[in-house]
Amino acid sequence: MIVVDFTGYRLGLGKKMKLGLRYLRTWGLPPRGGRNSMTPGELVSLVEPVGFQVEHVELLVDGANALYLKGIK
Repeated sequence: MIVVDFTGYRLGLGKKMKLGLRYLRTWGLPPRGGRNSMTPGELVSLVEPVGFQVEHVELLVDGANALYLKGIK
């Protein structure tokens, strides 16, 4: 399994506001209850209990932050 997901984790307030406005213009309001500041550890804790072994997890920092996780089952 490969997961790549946007996160506000370790993202400055100004950058969060800029990306939030861009999101609103493009897709409208985000889903209710959505998470937008997941840490690498939180992502790992979601996939391991359902049987995935995490091979690599990384916070990608270039423009907008994203989490990258590679796991196998």
